[in-house]
Amino acid sequence: MYKRKIIMMKSVPNRSKKQGSDLPKIEAKPLSISEQQLLFEMAKLIPSEQVIVEIASKTSESTEALSKGAKPDVKIFNLALYGNDRTENKVHGYENIPQVSVLNESVHVSIRHWKETIGLLAVINYQEYREVREAIVYWQRYLSPRVIIAVHNCHEPGPARAIKEFITDGGNFVIWKKVDDITAMVPDRCQHYWSIDSNEIGVCRNCGRKRNFRRLTRESLNLGTERRTTHK
Repeated sequence: MYKRKIIMMKSVPNRSKKQGSDLPKIEAKPLSISEQQLLFEMAKLIPSEQVIVEIASKTSESTEALSKGAKPDVKIFNLALYGNDRTENKVHGYENIPQVSVLNESVHVSIRHWKETIGLLAVINYQEYREVREAIVYWQRYLSPRVIIAVHNCHEPGPARAIKEFITDGGNFVIWKKVDDITAMVPDRCQHYWSIDSNEIGVCRNCGRKRNFRRLTRESLNLGTERRTTHK
């Protein structure tokens, strides 16, 4: 049983920049023992040839839970969505966690040279819809077919909206587990057979899942434009 005393801490403002503007402050929300246990158990499931990626503004009790649960040869990477000055975001007691590589670069930079297959993607302490969605979408090409995606703050409006998209017509995931404020998703295993109407709304004949293909096409084009702009 994973046990760790939870210490209430003051949140530290995220002072990194995105395209020249100040980012919203991320209010650090300590994880419950049950949430830490869930991360611990999920990390245990990741095979040696895959890695764990934690998208978080700092290393914390979530990082430690992943480290304690992971096999000794499983690599763990911790990085902030838009990059970070880690000297301003260290939490006492969590500075040097075994197996964890802390990356100062942003997700947008990391994916340019990424080669690892991700078995567990944990998005911790982000509250905005766009942040949670980007944290998942940008890694999609590197996700294992059996990946687990854990989203913290799942009861907040932003993360809840992103999760809904990934488990409905905007994605291909189903909810696997939900513990306190963490929702874990896994890929939908159904072999979809789509019947698409004139509005480009598809319904799977096998499972009844609906998908808005017009919206997916539009968002795919927008994402491509954003990537080209970001990488200039």
